[in-house]
Amino acid sequence: MNEALPSLTALKVFASCARNRSFTRAADELGITPGAVTQHIRALELWAGTPLFRRTGRSVLLTTKAEAALPLLTEGFGQIIQGAGLLRLEDEQAHVVSVTAPPTFAAKWLLSRLDAFREDHPEFDVWVSVDAQGPRGGKAQSDVYIRYGLDAGDEGIAEPLVHDEVVPVASPEFVERYGLGKGPTGLIAAPLLHYVSDKVDPSFPDWPAWFQAHGIASPVESTRGSRFDHPGLLIDQAVSGHGAALAKRILATPDILAGRLVPLFGDRTPVRSAYWISRPRGRTLRPPVQAFIDWIRTDVRTACPELH
Repeated sequence: MNEALPSLTALKVFASCARNRSFTRAADELGITPGAVTQHIRALELWAGTPLFRRTGRSVLLTTKAEAALPLLTEGFGQIIQGAGLLRLEDEQAHVVSVTAPPTFAAKWLLSRLDAFREDHPEFDVWVSVDAQGPRGGKAQSDVYIRYGLDAGDEGIAEPLVHDEVVPVASPEFVERYGLGKGPTGLIAAPLLHYVSDKVDPSFPDWPAWFQAHGIASPVESTRGSRFDHPGLLIDQAVSGHGAALAKRILATPDILAGRLVPLFGDRTPVRSAYWISRPRGRTLRPPVQAFIDWIRTDVRTACPELH
């Protein structure tokens, strides 16, 4: 069998070159010299009896055969890495599920709900890290990734966790002070809080667009007020009574359920983005990982059934 297969190191070098589209970047990633990379690729091409790359200036492109082989090799290396990791996995970590989530989702939703997971599964522990992106370049460190966006990205086995919508919210005291229980026209005289970010979904409404959609002449003051590029800060300011906000429903739900925020006028504006949950390809679905995925699916759908 050894004679029928190429060097595992050569295959690893090939996968790195293909992913980076560069021999030089592959050398940096693997900690070897560019010359060594070239030697491994030549040996692999000699074994395969066909070129694997087409050189185009500073970058390299895969040939048709190499393009077809890459996904299988990537998955295979993922399984090898996982298998080797299981050999070294400490007994005290076998019950752990590691989760990476966007900072605001972690702070506003996940951390406030983890006690429920612990009650259902006292035998498992959740380790949480924050990152707005999913795994990059095939380098998945966590068992589960949650990300927000128009799509799930191109890495991992993914599914929508919860679709998003925008709701106007304010604190109960703010609602009473400005008479918002009587209808949306009360917002004309109320301080408004604004979410502004270059990463906002284009379908996410701002206050002038919201007024227009509800047939209300947008007041001059609709563009004035405090602005935030972080949705968590926006919600915190609304909870503190500093203004009304257009908030992501899933992030505002814990404060709504706790009575710290009131959703106004029964109004809901769907947006195109969603929260996605994914796990790296090629990994065995360990019991704590499966338990967490099943739990969070049920949790968000029970708390926000209208978002599904």
